[in-house]
Amino acid sequence: MQPIAHDPQAKFLAQLAREYPTVAAASSEIINLQAILRLPKSTEHFMSDLHGEADAFTHILGNASGVIREKVDRVLANELSDAERAEFATLIYYPAQKLAQLKPRQTDLAAWYRQTLYRLIEVFRMTASKHTRSFVRKCLPERFAYILDELLHAHFEDHDKELYYGSIVDSIVDVGRADDFILALAQLIQRMAVFRLHIVGDIFDRGARPDVILDKLMRHHAVDIQWGNHDVEWMGAAAGSEACAASVVHVTLSYNNLETLEDGYGISLRPLSQFAEEVYRNADISGFWPKLTEPGEYSPADLARTARMHPADPAAMTPGERDVLDKLRQSFLQSDKLARHVRFLYAKGSVYHMENNNLLFHGAVPLDEAGRLAEVCCGGRRYVGRAWMDQCERMARQGYFAPAGSEARQRGQDFLYYLWCGPLSPIFGRDRMATFEHLFVDGEFSERKNPYYLYIENEDEAIALQTARRIFDEFGLDFENGHIINGHIPVRASSGEQPVKAGGKLIVIDGGFCKAYHRRTGIAGYTLVSSSRGLSLRSHGPFESTQKAISENLDILSTKDMFEPSGKRIYVADTDEGAEMKERIADLKLLLAAYADGSIKEQA
Repeated sequence: MQPIAHDPQAKFLAQLAREYPTVAAASSEIINLQAILRLPKSTEHFMSDLHGEADAFTHILGNASGVIREKVDRVLANELSDAERAEFATLIYYPAQKLAQLKPRQTDLAAWYRQTLYRLIEVFRMTASKHTRSFVRKCLPERFAYILDELLHAHFEDHDKELYYGSIVDSIVDVGRADDFILALAQLIQRMAVFRLHIVGDIFDRGARPDVILDKLMRHHAVDIQWGNHDVEWMGAAAGSEACAASVVHVTLSYNNLETLEDGYGISLRPLSQFAEEVYRNADISGFWPKLTEPGEYSPADLARTARMHPADPAAMTPGERDVLDKLRQSFLQSDKLARHVRFLYAKGSVYHMENNNLLFHGAVPLDEAGRLAEVCCGGRRYVGRAWMDQCERMARQGYFAPAGSEARQRGQDFLYYLWCGPLSPIFGRDRMATFEHLFVDGEFSERKNPYYLYIENEDEAIALQTARRIFDEFGLDFENGHIINGHIPVRASSGEQPVKAGGKLIVIDGGFCKAYHRRTGIAGYTLVSSSRGLSLRSHGPFESTQKAISENLDILSTKDMFEPSGKRIYVADTDEGAEMKERIADLKLLLAAYADGSIKEQA
């Protein structure tokens, strides 16, 4: 029996020995990790401000922001025409739907199956080439793992390629599993194309189906989320905050997005609608008329019904209004689907995130008028910079996880509303939200951005770089090799505004996924791609519809701008993941030394 160790290092090595019980096991892991360190860095994708545009997001997730079409073109350029490659790429993006469309057209379905499987295997081999065989094996669906591993890693010096492929593929077709294999390969290609996905805030807002986006993110193999102000508004509503619930309903009604609440989360607006029809029938609702992203979808009576569901006097509530708000609050609390999504946002989300020397956050690091880190008083204590953002996250978590009915829970819920629209919220980044003024008072009312934007986006590059350096120092990041990546403020690309600012230190990736922003930005979203070759920004064109994408092979037109190519190939050893592996190697070498000097005994 292994003796119980008493000093911390001995205890740690004893625990490590349970995982690697022999010299051979520890040595093999060292060799494996050192090999991985020499692989090219895996690809990361960064997206922000999805705003509920589920169809466009689903398509971009499926085509990996255009990366998969590039792989298809590279593999099949000499074999298929441009139109044929577009159709083949669509099969990868939407395998089930496209199969249903393509199969009835085939005069020899078996031959088409064989040819399609050959081509998918070749594209799969290319997308998997920068990953270890061990990682790829872990990604393979269990029911097909052995066959797919054989197809992917066959040694063709030992086999005639066509004969070897042919015998396996023929068997797949003969036993009626071709559809299943096509689906599996398409999903694997999508997974191999993007190693990690970063969502830099605002999954929710005016688009119709944020719930569909969250369902897809929950199935994604590696994702993190930096909360946006619309996200924390929904998080507060799910926690039981009346203010957040009322605010969510207001935003939803303002864009006539009843589908989000009723179809997406099963939150009934019927009590509110009935009350509004009875009590506000003769009220002036001109200020509450919904803003439509696609005119012509609703009748005037429908829009009037939506507009009427705002209270006439927001400063006070009648007993009837109190009853309606109580029912709405309960509906948010009782939505199982919303609870699952919000727990996912808490599990995968944060106010900010640091990875591979990049700092990700949605809005701003609050600064004062002089460009210094703003000092904030909260709960009798003062915070600045990173400490303030850490406190914001603690309070946001209290609002959902502190015991029900406790003061901490109530403070946290109030704070979630503050994060949604408070003047020093790092997620909001403005001095106020002027919704009340716009609805009830004539005139123009501005929402002034935090000085962060004035300084870090300053035309004087020296001022912008000085601000960026101050923020990097605050978060302990390397200024020379790092970037700040945020969204929140749409880039007006059509007016010549550039998303890369502060001498390349700041990248703003809000390109306007939401249809309401397309005229303002001139594009329909950005994806920042970080690969072993460097940084590129892909600007996306508008997405017509999923139906047209499938039936007419209409892809989203994405333009690639390689704005920061790496002078040398970036390897796993250069990443945060690589740093962790190096620590693991050092620990395993200590274990080998302990085996060698007899302080730890091998377990045969």
